[in-house]
Amino acid sequence: DNRRSMIYIDNFCECVRQIIDAARGGIFFPQNEEYVSTKDVIVKARKLAGHRTWILPCPQFIIKQLSKNETFNKAFGSKIYDKALYGYRKYNIVSFHDSLARTGGYVK
Repeated sequence: DNRRSMIYIDNFCECVRQIIDAARGGIFFPQNEEYVSTKDVIVKARKLAGHRTWILPCPQFIIKQLSKNETFNKAFGSKIYDKALYGYRKYNIVSFHDSLARTGGYVK
């Protein structure tokens, strides 16, 4: 299980709009309200496409061995921003589920 900070483009645009409207400056770390895991993205995207996904457990010693590989860590490690850096206003106008549906072309 890993955690990822992500942001859907519509949420990012809303964040930028709010920053411009408020004439704010500084460094911002916009992200969706919730962290997601790579597994969640794959399972939910496949479900939206009408496919079932089977998740097989992997022995811990294999995970430990693979985690020594930089490419494996980039793909499956946690990459998050602290929630305290989330921002000062509500700019998430599209949920994680809806963003997957829109990105995959399952909703028009």
